[in-house]
Amino acid sequence: MPLLPDRMAILELAAILRQRQVSVAEVVAETLERISAASHYEAFISTTEHQARARAEALDRELAHGDYRGLLHGIPICWKDNIEIRGTRTTCGSLVRAGAISSTSASIYDRLAEEGSICVGKTQLYEFAYGPHVSAFGVPKNPVDARYATGGSSSGTAVAVAANLCFGGIGTDTGGSIRLPAAYCGLVGLKPTKDLVPVDGIIPLSPSLDVAGPIARTIDDVDVMFQALLDQQARLRLYGHKEVSSAFENDVRGFRVGVINPDELVPLDDSIKHALLLAADTLERSGAEIVECAAPALDVCQAADRLILRAEAFAWHEPFLKALREKYDPTTWDKLAAGGVILAQDYLRSVEARRILSDRYFEAWAGLDALLLPTSPCVPPMVGGDDVVAIGGQRYPFYSIFSRYTFFANFLGIPALTVPFGHLDGFPLAVQIIGPRLSEPKLLQVGKALQSEKG
Repeated sequence: MPLLPDRMAILELAAILRQRQVSVAEVVAETLERISAASHYEAFISTTEHQARARAEALDRELAHGDYRGLLHGIPICWKDNIEIRGTRTTCGSLVRAGAISSTSASIYDRLAEEGSICVGKTQLYEFAYGPHVSAFGVPKNPVDARYATGGSSSGTAVAVAANLCFGGIGTDTGGSIRLPAAYCGLVGLKPTKDLVPVDGIIPLSPSLDVAGPIARTIDDVDVMFQALLDQQARLRLYGHKEVSSAFENDVRGFRVGVINPDELVPLDDSIKHALLLAADTLERSGAEIVECAAPALDVCQAADRLILRAEAFAWHEPFLKALREKYDPTTWDKLAAGGVILAQDYLRSVEARRILSDRYFEAWAGLDALLLPTSPCVPPMVGGDDVVAIGGQRYPFYSIFSRYTFFANFLGIPALTVPFGHLDGFPLAVQIIGPRLSEPKLLQVGKALQSEKG
């Protein structure tokens, strides 16, 4: 009989660990057994069994002596395999780095380790986080419904959490890669403000767009992990001296939340339109003021965003594209090499366009605490199909539109949160909440109000 129930929250496990109703070693042993028994999900590229067991014993000894590090003490989590952890392979889902052993750890790993978390493994991703589809080590299967795609390069992390193979995970997000897999697996995912969370020790895709953040089952769990990613100064700036476990409630009275007419968002499936309208109604009934807003010029922003991404991705990979060509998947190689034809003047124009557009939207949305958007235009397609989805009588290549409403937060450098909200024929739907820089606590508060409504 399992020691722990499925979908147990971090805060629930933290309570019984602190009371020593269960040992860290027992939790880690059961977690590793679950990972071994669920290899068919292909969530992990590698596991860290020996290190995890040794660390569990050390953390149990600390508890026995009355030393408690905090809410992540003894909590098993997973890490996307483009994040370096000393002594482990960091493959980035590519044969290019199949034997690469990290000699140092990312700062964010050290921060969560200091808080007591335990790494149980490194998770699948698109090759070098540049999707879709391709990875040298397998494609994760969606635990909600294996017939559907998982979407986004942090899909291994989302699958591991959704399949009860760990209690939370850290992914990276360049245009939606935390939020989309979280949405498709019925989870909560947070893309923090750019430069709030350090990215040293993370193999980059596009340095000016890349961000790392948490995926978990509940708003509270995401909040705990997010705060652990922050340095002390940033934590005090965002949260003051509040306790981590009670940083916020689900009270949104007095909040001003922007809502865009869903008919202005194209493409957008009717099921997502309904979820957005219901979310706005839920927040209004909870005391928030709903403010109608015009839709942003997504096409203009996305053109600049994609040029920046392609140029920066090529710049990092240029030394390897010729020398190691045979180790890249051909699809990934072609996408990376295409960035080599971008002129410096075009890149600089796109960077300047980002500055101008950012100023425009920051001014337009001044006074808002949050803005509701879709996470995805629709549910993902079936695995093995033609990756084409029908929306509003039109057919779209799914992977050309799936990040249409998520890239925007990376482009502007602002925080964004995806929250499960509703279902379509049993498959989870989600809404996205974005806000000004450093507004993560308010976004989490809005998300808490929505999650409370849906139980």
